[in-house]
Amino acid sequence: MRIFFVGCVAFSRACLETLLEITRAAPDIMLVGVTTKKHSAFNADFCDLAPLCIKHQIPYHYTSNINDQESIAFMHSCKPDVVYCFGWSALIGQEILSHYPVIGYHPAALPQNRGRHPIIWALALGLEKSASSFFLMDTGADSGAILSQVPFDIAPNDTAKSLCSKVESIAKTQIQDFTMLLRNTMKEGFKSEGGGAQHHIIPSLPPSQLHKITPVPTSGESEVRVMA
Repeated sequence: MRIFFVGCVAFSRACLETLLEITRAAPDIMLVGVTTKKHSAFNADFCDLAPLCIKHQIPYHYTSNINDQESIAFMHSCKPDVVYCFGWSALIGQEILSHYPVIGYHPAALPQNRGRHPIIWALALGLEKSASSFFLMDTGADSGAILSQVPFDIAPNDTAKSLCSKVESIAKTQIQDFTMLLRNTMKEGFKSEGGGAQHHIIPSLPPSQLHKITPVPTSGESEVRVMA
């Protein structure tokens, strides 16, 4: 399975490092390219991913607009099966979405608390619970079908920093879980609950059909499976 990665914040780097660990354990999972930013006045937690790419010999591309033709051409040249977009403060355009399934991330209990600064809003609103959510991007903001969602408690003494640390730890496990699921469904197909036809999630299903992967609520652990 060929993964293309998009990100430009500290959380992006943590996710990319997790994917590098996965590729070492599963050589048939490959990081084939990265798009990042050289600088950003917008992101307080900005992180240039290029040094990590250079260290691990991953092709990378700098851009300020993920939807411009140069960025899209670079993505196409890497021939990914799936795009992971974790930590990018702009919508992915239809041209990319029509070519690849794009998995995004939002540290909130989607569909609630969409939009910017969800952790700050969770604290400001006095929420006692939230969630770490990975979803299949569409043209809306944090509005795609949920792929993996794990709830977590917000303690009275939690801060933005402690919550960021909490969701990062949870997200790393989720990434490991659904990446292996996607790899396995690509290789072997995935049988629906009703014993029907197998679904090859990537690449034979178009992005519009990836809603067939839905989360299964568990006791705080991440699990995903195909629903018929």
